[in-house]
Amino acid sequence: MKQILYVADPMCSWCWGFSPVLAQLRAQFAANLQFHLVLGGLRPGSTETMNDQERAYILHHWHEVHQRTSQPFRFQSLNREDFIYDTEPASRALVVARELAPTAVFDYLTALHRTFYAEGKDITKPALLAEIAGRFGIAENRFMAAFESPAATAETVQDFRDARMLGINGFPSLVFKNGPEQFVLCRGYQSLEELQPRFEELSRVGDV
Repeated sequence: MKQILYVADPMCSWCWGFSPVLAQLRAQFAANLQFHLVLGGLRPGSTETMNDQERAYILHHWHEVHQRTSQPFRFQSLNREDFIYDTEPASRALVVARELAPTAVFDYLTALHRTFYAEGKDITKPALLAEIAGRFGIAENRFMAAFESPAATAETVQDFRDARMLGINGFPSLVFKNGPEQFVLCRGYQSLEELQPRFEELSRVGDV
């Protein structure tokens, strides 16, 4: 079946801004296009808290996303002195959700975005990731067992590699795949009005 690979990160502000667009595209075109999530790896493995310059840089992007998309942000949440902007745990949580509850993975992604950006909570914390996963029918003990497994870590790293192999180094990005045919639809945020005509065209393309 024709696929749309959505390359994203749960702690990417432009991905949060793109969330309503993706939801509408999936609602309109899921019958003809299979959507698949690939974790891009925005800032995996960060180990140090942010300095004032980094915080100002990130806040600039958050305000830009808010102004363009109207998505809500709790800007003051970045003022936490102990916060480490490591996107690997939340990415690994999505890998686990993709395995345990594949039909809910995009809803889980949206929930992580909302929890981090709109509610200002720290989604690098495994306990919070498990609690949110529980809302989508994944038992927290089952989630934690999978989350802490070497297999989940390895699959997350593989997702990061797959994103690079697709030629993607910015998020959100969309890749169309149909048998051997594969090409990048967009790199970075685009509106529904920009993408909808292209999706209508692709939905009419025959399967290879």
